[in-house]
Amino acid sequence: MDEIIAYKKRRILVEASYLFYTHGYKTTTLDAVAEQLNVNKPFIYSYYKNKGELLYEICQTGIQLSLNCPPIPSRIPPRLGRDTRRKSHHHDFLQGEKCHSHELRWHDRPRSHTLPA
Repeated sequence: MDEIIAYKKRRILVEASYLFYTHGYKTTTLDAVAEQLNVNKPFIYSYYKNKGELLYEICQTGIQLSLNCPPIPSRIPPRLGRDTRRKSHHHDFLQGEKCHSHELRWHDRPRSHTLPA
């Protein structure tokens, strides 16, 4: 049961973060988030008090994800320029590609936005 609740909350956060990013926090309404998910607004209110709480959860998740990522080195090791295999690995590392704990990746959100009741 807790897994279902966690899934629903995560889906709400994913859609809300996508709408906040594309339309802005101020212009995004909970009605719009509900519409994206094919649910009604009371469904969202059963998990979040208001739009501000949604934004808070999104920010908290982003902070936790960034804290769990490996630190970015302050400079590239000198040997890196001579070895192209290692260069691509370190470039990926610098770009954060080695951090696999992405929970709110709205660009990977499922095409079907309907949540189970």
